[in-house]
Amino acid sequence: MEKRQKKKIIYSIILGISAFLLLSTIVATFIVGAIKEHGFQYVTEFSGTVDVVMINDGGKSTRVSIFTEEYAVLSIDSSFTSYIDLEKLKEIKRGDKIYFCTLDIFKEDIYTAVVIPIYSLSTDYANIFSVDDYVRFFDRTFLYLIIAVIVESLVFISVIIFCIIRLRQSRGGVGKNVRN
Repeated sequence: MEKRQKKKIIYSIILGISAFLLLSTIVATFIVGAIKEHGFQYVTEFSGTVDVVMINDGGKSTRVSIFTEEYAVLSIDSSFTSYIDLEKLKEIKRGDKIYFCTLDIFKEDIYTAVVIPIYSLSTDYANIFSVDDYVRFFDRTFLYLIIAVIVESLVFISVIIFCIIRLRQSRGGVGKNVRN
């Protein structure tokens, strides 16, 4: 196989991978946007009895897991824990009644799933965070996601354009330097 043919194959593969990654990025962004736009409208509130509250401080992120007598482990997104008052969480004791919301897509699995993400949490004596708090956090996070997607898309588009130009040049088409 000649050198020119190998380059065409390599550029074609890079072009295909870049196009796939660009499309995947755009589709994933639309899915996250749909969840942002509509997902938090469909939540169900539950109540449960606390067994154990585990707060694992990992330095940059803190993982919170709440074990209840009735349900699977309730989890608070580790990127969100920096926005809530962990002291209020530490006050929750075994036997306390908690009230929490999860998205409707998780409510069928509340008894059987290993972990259920929660989007609000309160007790009889404290409101730890609400769905509105989580939505505000998600809005800020979504802005950073959009910026990253734009930068990533520009990189993929640049690679795609480069590969198309190189493939056309290898065919003797546009951009080929011809000297007399």
